[in-house]
Amino acid sequence: MTWEKYWKSDSLLRMTIEKSRDVYFAWMFSSLVKNHSDGKVLEAGCGSGKSLKFFENSFGLDNSKEAIKISKRYSKNLVVGDIMKLPFKENSFDIVFNQGVMEHFNSLESDQILKEFKRVGRKVLIFVPSNTSLFRIVNPFKEFNKFFSKQELKTLISKQYKFVKVRYLPESFFISMMGYGER
Repeated sequence: MTWEKYWKSDSLLRMTIEKSRDVYFAWMFSSLVKNHSDGKVLEAGCGSGKSLKFFENSFGLDNSKEAIKISKRYSKNLVVGDIMKLPFKENSFDIVFNQGVMEHFNSLESDQILKEFKRVGRKVLIFVPSNTSLFRIVNPFKEFNKFFSKQELKTLISKQYKFVKVRYLPESFFISMMGYGER
């Protein structure tokens, strides 16, 4: 399934994911980002943009034109673009974050993405599916099978950032884990 098709879909899976973002996850992830930044924020791979509504100075980027159309409800600062070639100047943001994105890329692509994040932002915060997630057993998301361990996420972020912290997120019901990096 392409991302354009996903964002145009009225499937039960998409509706369930988006409802859970509306009710809880967008707020929870945004709160964690706010704990690490008080400056300009980029959500790289913003999807529906629901997290952007919690920030005053935020930008969203997604490769899907349909997702950007949906995101316009939450932010005015939106760009259709490639996460591996961010269309921003060096040091444009205090923090770059995403949720539900990195599991769709292989190791080489993930390395390139983090190089771009470091180029445009001083800090990074990444939320990924955790190896403690119930979805490892029952996975309704056919598009990915990547679940991260703490060490895998720490190793990935450490390739670009000096100060790295990784932790499981009990507040996500252990579905996700968070990786933070600072230059």
